[in-house]
Order: sequence, then C-alpha cells, then structure tokens
Amino acid sequence: MRLERALGATTALLFAASLTYVVLSTIFACLCAARRPQRSPDAELAAAAVETMEPTKRALDEIHVVAVHLRDGDDDECAVCLAAYASGEELRVLPACRHGFHWECVDRWLLTRAPTCPVCRAPVVAASSEARDAKGCAATGDVMLPVAS
Repeated sequence: MRLERALGATTALLFAASLTYVVLSTIFACLCAARRPQRSPDAELAAAAVETMEPTKRALDEIHVVAVHLRDGDDDECAVCLAAYASGEELRVLPACRHGFHWECVDRWLLTRAPTCPVCRAPVVAASSEARDAKGCAATGDVMLPVAS
C-alpha cells in the first residue's frame, strides 16, 4: 500500500512537470514569434516587384502622352488591347523604338508585365535625352504605330 502511494505521487509529480513544460514551451514560442516580424514569400516577391517598378514609373513620368491624328485610310490598332485608334485619342510613344500605344494600355503593360515595348521588346527605361527626342518626334507626328499582322 505504501508502494502504491509512492508510485501514485511520483506519477502525479511527473505528469504535472510534463504539463508545465508543455505550457511554458508554448508561451515561449508565442513570445518569440511575436517579437520577430514574419515575411511570407509573397511579401518578398511583392517587395521585389515594387523595387523593379520604380525605374519604370520614373521613365513613364518622362514620356509625354500625345494626341493621335489619323489620315483617311489609317486603320492602326493598339498592340496591347487590339482596339483601333480613333482620331484625337491619347497615345504614349516609347522613346527607344517610337512605337505608340493607348497610354492606359501601355502603362498597365509596363508596370505589370515587363518594362519593355510590347511589340519589339526594346527597354522602356531610356536616357532622358532619348525621351526628349521622342517627345519632339511625337509632337511632329513622326510616330511608328505598330501594325497588327
């Protein structure tokens, strides 16, 4: 009977110690997790995407939007949305290749897909002198519009 009591007391003590260990370990793990900021892989990808978009956004700010004036018989279309241009619509002419697109379409393309021309893949981030040349070229109407084939 004395042996049963000793075993019972020892078992109860070991159970209480084990339970205390589990509870304290859980509390410690929660405190450590709360102190260190967790970054998910999605958050890291989003941060990298924002870093790569900044030069493209700056380049877009330097490229002016111009109104298109079509002659009779012109039936050019935007290579991004495939809609035909109408006279008076606003286009953005990329400085490196002189291709023109609806400004909303090409901005969305450059910021979400690739910072290159949708037609020829020329980089959009160009020197400011090239951007000035494109503005002058676009103002005089010397714009190479992509033709769908």
